[in-house]
Amino acid sequence: MNAQIHNNKILSLFAGLFALCAVGVAPAAVVAPDNPWLEIHVMDRDSGRPLAGAAVCLGTQASPSQFGAVLTDARGVTRFRDLPTNPLVLVVSRAGYLGEQRLLEPLYENRVVVMKLAPGGGGPRCAGARSGPTRSPAEGLEITAVSVARDRAGDDPRRVLVKTRLSGKATDIMISERPDFQGAKWQSYAAVVPYRLGAAGGAHTLYVQVRRYVKVNGASLEILSPVRKLYYQAR
Repeated sequence: MNAQIHNNKILSLFAGLFALCAVGVAPAAVVAPDNPWLEIHVMDRDSGRPLAGAAVCLGTQASPSQFGAVLTDARGVTRFRDLPTNPLVLVVSRAGYLGEQRLLEPLYENRVVVMKLAPGGGGPRCAGARSGPTRSPAEGLEITAVSVARDRAGDDPRRVLVKTRLSGKATDIMISERPDFQGAKWQSYAAVVPYRLGAAGGAHTLYVQVRRYVKVNGASLEILSPVRKLYYQAR
């Protein structure tokens, strides 16, 4: 008698599992553990400068803005959180530029995606984007202090030393006397780096930016700091 009751319970369990599969219950979207974020950096492809006010849509093929449609901040950056572990569709556009669309793999850890838009028009468009929340300095790479002084080690009056202090780790630094950094190149980051002014004497305006640049599984990840501006009076 007990064996018959036991067998009936097993048959009931299998019947219940079969009924559940038969109705085709769809699995719910699973949020990635530890709330990883996806950060988008939008830049001008030719000059490398950040593009503020670029429209960024994140969603699916069926609904391109399902997870948000926001504008980049003054640094050309926006960030998304609480995303499902599903493939994502990213669309970035801005007036005067060729829009871009990219298919992203599911998000399991923090990720930075750099989108470089070419001047022109056309391409995919992100519609209905609005300004997103501002980021705190702790969430990104910041130059917290910067100064410049003459390099006393040599006789060149145009040679100065630029000293920076950061909120995070950087791999490279770029210095220029032009706000668009035209002609400037990235160099390995150090707390104090030499720079040669364009002319001896007079007043100079310097622009400084740092970045963290790494390659992971063949993909390039780049985090750019806001540009810091400072003045130097050469004597």
